[in-house]
Amino acid sequence: MVATGVIAALIALGLGLLLCSMTGTLVTLGAALLVIPIFAHFLPLPLGERVASFMPSNLPPQLTRMNDAYVLPPIGAVLVMLSRVALSLVAGVAGFKRRDA
Repeated sequence: MVATGVIAALIALGLGLLLCSMTGTLVTLGAALLVIPIFAHFLPLPLGERVASFMPSNLPPQLTRMNDAYVLPPIGAVLVMLSRVALSLVAGVAGFKRRDA
């Protein structure tokens, strides 16, 4: 679970740099981590499982293969986590430089 906290903190850093608003960052991060995964459970069964496997809270169990319900291999879960962090940090730095430089 430490990996989920570090990933969430790095994504929040990128969102904070991009949005320049603590309230906006917290709302966006809360929606991404809490609200959107709830809606994934209401999708039809094969699509819902596939979408749920990409949610941030479901990525760490895929690293250890604790549950076979997910569709990503461990290396895929690592790549998804790293791409989310890289995307948020690159977008945040680009937005920060454009606005404040």
